[in-house]
Amino acid sequence: YHELLSQTAMHMIVFPENTIGLAFNLEDYISDPTSCITLFDNYDVTFEQMNEYKKKYQNLVAIDDLADRKFDVDIIINQNINAENLNYKISRDAKLLLGSRFVLLRKSILNTRASRIKNQVFMSFGGGDIFSRIETLLKMFHEINKKLVNTVYIDFAISSEQVLMVHPLLEALDKIKFNYISNSYDLSSSIARADFAITAAGTTVFELAYLGVPQITLIIDENQRVTGEEINNKGIGLCLGDIDKILCSDFVGCFFEFLMNDVMKEKMSSRARTFINGEGAKEVVGELIKSYNLAA
Repeated sequence: YHELLSQTAMHMIVFPENTIGLAFNLEDYISDPTSCITLFDNYDVTFEQMNEYKKKYQNLVAIDDLADRKFDVDIIINQNINAENLNYKISRDAKLLLGSRFVLLRKSILNTRASRIKNQVFMSFGGGDIFSRIETLLKMFHEINKKLVNTVYIDFAISSEQVLMVHPLLEALDKIKFNYISNSYDLSSSIARADFAITAAGTTVFELAYLGVPQITLIIDENQRVTGEEINNKGIGLCLGDIDKILCSDFVGCFFEFLMNDVMKEKMSSRARTFINGEGAKEVVGELIKSYNLAA
């Protein structure tokens, strides 16, 4: 994240590693803390911490996708599909910015146009230590490789550390050529050229939808379940369910359906482009300006 933030005009503050949630004094880092808006995206932040924090610094905003605790904040942002149906417990009249209307897309995605290429696939399962969760799925590509006639090219977004474990599983494949994209925060060009994608049901789903890329999605973490289910309901892709319960025959069959069924993909692409309009960041900033009487 340091690399990503260093490319912006933002001033970056690094808290001590033992900092939990909002357990810090803002005046230790900011000269005028009362004029700031604190926005947190952290499951460790408790209601008690929010309450104590707001006694010192009034402006507090949460990014959340679980609604699993009580909130003492001014605004809650949840961009996930079906977020409007969550029952948020709030201690004050918080403003709820919920659903795909408020999807926060990076400028690199907003400034990109899709140029889908046949037999080109994008694949990503998020960051961190993911090898143990995707190892069985990756082995299924050996069955795909046996059935392929033409070469398929896969841009695989994964950290360099994980490549060391993943590559030995895949290097023997002759009909699937993997291009590992490591430690890059701008994946817009790889996403834009993909005929379809294979991805976890996380935030990448929204970037793919905006660019009209059909997607095979997999649930890796429990907080992705609703998004996965709604991908099926919206018809913008196909969610195969929990990654550790997928049958090889189902994944292989789905892969070839996406590879060969252009009519299906065009329908998914059309629905996806109407689902995410790209105005989410403007909507959120507009609400912040209105709520805190900021100069536009």
